[in-house]
Amino acid sequence: MKFLQDNDNGVYVIMTSNDVSQLPPELTRTGRLDAQWFFDMPDAEAREEIFKIYFKKFNAMPSDKVISAAVEFSQNYTGAEIKEAVKNIMRRVFVQSRKDKMKKIAVTEDAVLEGLREVTTVFDSNREKIQALRNWVQGRARFTDGSEEKDGNDSFDPLSSGLTL
Repeated sequence: MKFLQDNDNGVYVIMTSNDVSQLPPELTRTGRLDAQWFFDMPDAEAREEIFKIYFKKFNAMPSDKVISAAVEFSQNYTGAEIKEAVKNIMRRVFVQSRKDKMKKIAVTEDAVLEGLREVTTVFDSNREKIQALRNWVQGRARFTDGSEEKDGNDSFDPLSSGLTL
């Protein structure tokens, strides 16, 4: 712990934890860690980019309508779960195209929905724990999506607030 407190050697320490609420307070107190960041499930914009990345790896780019359906029905999926869903989708599309003797593979909304249903998400299996962690980090961590700034927390100025530093 002394290393974290007295680190003036130019060493940048990054730690990860799936549940920071379980870490001992002496590790997470102010002065030991410069910042705590909370990485929640990807939002719609991030999920869209993740889908596009993985579909591109399969040389497939579904229509905007299909991508929109994928994004809509993948709320609370992690990036890894989206990757797995795309593999499922492409497997289904390939099998269907072979069955129908089609030369071109077309990704459909039905294939997307079925591929997503095949994935058991960490959110589905740990919903209560994830919600408890989301509640715990309020006021304790910075959010990677910038949501604490949307709440107005970034406007606090200790110098103009009358606090003595």
